[in-house]
Amino acid sequence: MARGVYRGLYGVLFDHPDYQRLTPPSRLLLLTTRMCPQAGPAAIFRYYVAVLAHQTGMAPARVEASLTELEQQPNPDDSWVVRDPVVLWVRNGLRHDPNMHLSDPKHRKRVLTWIEGLPRTDVVDRFMAYYSVLKRKPDGPSKQTGSPEQTSLVSAAPESSNPMTDGTDPDSAEAILAWLNEKAGKAYRPVAQNLDLIRARLEDGFRPWQLRAIVSRKCTEWNHEPHNGDRDMRRYLRPATLFNRTKAEQYVGELPKTETPS
Repeated sequence: MARGVYRGLYGVLFDHPDYQRLTPPSRLLLLTTRMCPQAGPAAIFRYYVAVLAHQTGMAPARVEASLTELEQQPNPDDSWVVRDPVVLWVRNGLRHDPNMHLSDPKHRKRVLTWIEGLPRTDVVDRFMAYYSVLKRKPDGPSKQTGSPEQTSLVSAAPESSNPMTDGTDPDSAEAILAWLNEKAGKAYRPVAQNLDLIRARLEDGFRPWQLRAIVSRKCTEWNHEPHNGDRDMRRYLRPATLFNRTKAEQYVGELPKTETPS
């Protein structure tokens, strides 16, 4: 069985007074949001209450109550999480991860690649501003809020958009296949049978960001939803399904409008 992403946290957390003040369900939820597979390398991700309920064993209403407790601390700067209806950010989750260092170019690329797959929301902008070492630039009003004072996330990373494809065009079929491998924990080879499917979709008019968004969305849905009998949807995290002409058209239609860049 695949072990997933390796991540860590400092043990002093458990005796910290602020952590001790949390109710037991909120402690469990905080650890789950920090360590769950969908948290990625930066502890910021598209979240679903139903998925968190499944992972914690708590009722959805209890998950929602604990999320409120984690975000509504007496001092807003001490909140454990920041969220909107789409994205959840575990504040300082990245900063307090002993295995991730933004001073390391490879780690920085990995975080930027992850952020590129998220919808453009105020929480993502706040994350980018918080970690000033990450590159960002003005790109017009935020689509999520419409506020002229806000700037949008730059989805482009440095030279390589994916740590697995250094030196490769980030919008190429090879880079998109590497994105699938990283997100799904697969090892599909950059051979014609896989790359031709991606190139065909690009020729059909799909944008590279749309193909990456399809991968991110289906990894979230199929990696974490309860499975019915032997119908394990994870087997369909493959180029033949995700980049099939008919399926890809269906999946891109499922993307929320907030994921569409200007």
